[in-house]
Amino acid sequence: MEHDEETIRTADHVLDFGPRAGRFGGEVVAEGHFDEIVVDKKSLTGQFLAGVETIPRPPKRRVGHGKTLDLLGASQHNLKDVDLSIPLGTFTAVTGVSGSGKSSLIEETLYPILARIQPGAYVSVEGLQHLDKVINVDQKPIGETPRSNPATYTDVFTDIRELFANLPDAQARGFDMRRFSSNL
Repeated sequence: MEHDEETIRTADHVLDFGPRAGRFGGEVVAEGHFDEIVVDKKSLTGQFLAGVETIPRPPKRRVGHGKTLDLLGASQHNLKDVDLSIPLGTFTAVTGVSGSGKSSLIEETLYPILARIQPGAYVSVEGLQHLDKVINVDQKPIGETPRSNPATYTDVFTDIRELFANLPDAQARGFDMRRFSSNL
């Protein structure tokens, strides 16, 4: 289950599953060395790696609203007095090689500050007034039920259920928010 191009390029043998995701997948569509995968027309992965298929960059990037969250002097584990400024109102990614300090910075220092639990070592944080809550979405299972999903996890599904319950057809049938729960 690898998505990193360099890892795929250097693998001795590649198994490419598809042809699409979900119920449209489940088959080995190509296998072999990288050079074989990139010329296999059945391999969507190969088509992207060969540059035949691309994901276009958005013509316009979000610029945010000018506010930032600034963490100064983070020094948890191997962090060496790290300062960072995260623009708010944009999608921001934190990247780096394994062991470089991403988890120490985000999971052990910044998130605990925002969640008001014991954080890792740091000097100060500025911009908290621009945030009203923090939601930690990680790779752990979302809940104890297979019906849990990111919408229920982040509580956005409550708003969706309320919207559905307020539609004229729902009101005419006497449906309330409970009717639109995935736990029926």
